[in-house]
Amino acid sequence: MKFWDYGNSFLYQASLAKADIESDDGIHKFKYPSYVEDIMGDIFELGFGPFRWICSSGTDEDLRKTDKIAEETIVELL
Repeated sequence: MKFWDYGNSFLYQASLAKADIESDDGIHKFKYPSYVEDIMGDIFELGFGPFRWICSSGTDEDLRKTDKIAEETIVELL
């Protein structure tokens, strides 16, 4: 079963309630991947993404530049 755990800390709250969700593998805190791990993958490990930058100048041209840099970086990693 898939569920969304993003922003509401469902897994953390379930662990506080003593639910059997903690991993025994010594690597992961929980048996189940979070939304970020499962759906978004490694994008957050790259240090940028749709939730990681702003365009403080407010110009469309600057936003296009940052989007292009992100696109080129992701394509290189594929």
